[in-house]
Amino acid sequence: MATNNSAAILDLIRANAQKLRAEQEEANSVDWSARRSWWQQEIQKLYGDLGEVLRPLAESGDLQISRRPQTIHEESLGQYETEALELSIGRRSVVLKPIGSVIIGGVGRIDLLGP
Repeated sequence: MATNNSAAILDLIRANAQKLRAEQEEANSVDWSARRSWWQQEIQKLYGDLGEVLRPLAESGDLQISRRPQTIHEESLGQYETEALELSIGRRSVVLKPIGSVIIGGVGRIDLLGP
């Protein structure tokens, strides 16, 4: 009986080791510089799209839109510069703050902070 359990444990360890090796090979094959550039472009595209939608409010003075520099550090992408976007109505504001591109279950994360 112990032999069967030992074999099952060894098979489980081998399967996990093989999976980890495959994940590492995949990570090593990613062009991280291209990924960083793509992510920075996607952030700017989102901000541009929001600016277009909100333009009538900004032109009427009901909404202020501003950008501020932000530095992000990710293990795979290194340190890079991008921007946070602030939307203000009077004294209240919300900020779109990029968090990173390499996240679990997605290809990028931007948090919306504010009331």
